[in-house]
Amino acid sequence: RHSLIMTLKLNGTNSEAAPAYAGDDADTGLQCGTNELKLVTGGSARVTVDSSGNMGIGASSPVKQLQVGEHGSSSEGTIALASTTSGTCSILMGDGATGSDFYRGYVQYSNTDDAMLFATSASERMRIDSSGRLNINATSNSYAGARLQVNESVGSFFVTQNAHLLLQNKNSSTTNWWNIAPRDDGTLTVGNGAPGSTGIVTDRKLSIKNNGVVLIGKTSEGHNTSGVELKENGGGNGQIVATNNGLCLRVNRITSTGEVIQMMKSGTIVGRIQVSGSSTAYNTTSDYR
Repeated sequence: RHSLIMTLKLNGTNSEAAPAYAGDDADTGLQCGTNELKLVTGGSARVTVDSSGNMGIGASSPVKQLQVGEHGSSSEGTIALASTTSGTCSILMGDGATGSDFYRGYVQYSNTDDAMLFATSASERMRIDSSGRLNINATSNSYAGARLQVNESVGSFFVTQNAHLLLQNKNSSTTNWWNIAPRDDGTLTVGNGAPGSTGIVTDRKLSIKNNGVVLIGKTSEGHNTSGVELKENGGGNGQIVATNNGLCLRVNRITSTGEVIQMMKSGTIVGRIQVSGSSTAYNTTSDYR
């Protein structure tokens, strides 16, 4: 007898310990049940095909066409997809057998550049690259430090290094950039201007400092620095500080004669500044002017 030829044995007990169809190893083979077929090794069922055509690998009662692992079991349900260093591993989802209908949606891992791809309508929509950066509607990252990029024809959104947020508006004539950035000194800033190669924008149009002071048009506090400060100056004293070499404050009433500024103490109005077409009136609750 040839060494590769194995005798097929029929076992009357037809159990997992002694399947009906076995070779020289009596506890390894096929067990036939009522509208059910099991692949047995070492006296235990490893694969089950039930009466509905559902297949369970490591599952005795599969609930879908393919189930890997048993519900409530401590064992892992794992599928390993392997390829070459320049190949891909894919899970395809489709609604037809021809053309791109076979892969209308897919999840694919590219071993060439160690990236995970996600697709809908047979086109890539999202990618996680080898550095863990997430690109949506983009296959590559525009800035070296960006961790998130969302790209659209009318604009883009980036999260760059140090959690800086970049907002890009694209129109037919120009590209506008805005950024919201937490700075190392605890200040939150809003700025305008194109970022550098790493996605960092240095411009600061508005700053909210960690002490609650709001700076507009300036980056530091001080009466000798042009710009506007909104601050609580201790003891509940609110201040508006406007500094400039020229005009510092402009208050404009558009419509009819009336008040432009009210002064209050403990919630009660104690003074007003009113304007008309040609004059300004300073009114208080006393005779002092």
